[in-house]
Amino acid sequence: RFNAGEIDLSGSVTRVRQRDSQGERKEDDQTRGHIFANGRFDIDRTWRTGADLALATDDTFLRRYNVTTTDVLTSRAFVEGFRGRNYAAANAFHFQGLRATDDSAQIPFILSTLDYNHVGEPDRLGGRWSLDTNGLVLLRTGGTDSRRLSLKAGWQLPYTSPIGEVYTLSLGLQGDGYLVDDFIDPGTGARRDGLTGRLFPQAALEWRFPFVREDGNW
Repeated sequence: RFNAGEIDLSGSVTRVRQRDSQGERKEDDQTRGHIFANGRFDIDRTWRTGADLALATDDTFLRRYNVTTTDVLTSRAFVEGFRGRNYAAANAFHFQGLRATDDSAQIPFILSTLDYNHVGEPDRLGGRWSLDTNGLVLLRTGGTDSRRLSLKAGWQLPYTSPIGEVYTLSLGLQGDGYLVDDFIDPGTGARRDGLTGRLFPQAALEWRFPFVREDGNW
């Protein structure tokens, strides 16, 4: 533990005598093991950073020594900030597949995910504006690479009627853009590269009628 954070480490290592299919001892021994680590540190009153590390030397070590039966190990590094009703974060992910059928070239490495969420103060009607943005860069050594930018702006107005009905009016517009490389079209099997996107307008009116009764202390 430190003044501004903490690190939690665990792991194991073993030296294995390798044998062939006939049970004969091989000349070279094998070193096997794993490491799990978590760290969290405060940068200031708004920002903090951290990382989660999960790695194993091979697919079967964790199950062989009853450490865990998980099929995928996820490592992450991040920085995030909180201020008022605003939130911002940047994450990077690495995945290690532990199944015999996993192809390491197809497992994505998420270079970055960027998020920003904002909720404004009530306007003169009592409604609030919101803004949600997300960016993603997903890479593979073999297979489809993709990049996405998404933005959604919205406005929400709550209203409670004199008899207790609760109405919420929501309006929003979402835009998404995608840039892909080496995408295999599931319909034709053709390999495609390019840029695509969409606009998605949204409107909703929610009605609720909560029933509440007070009786003494209940």
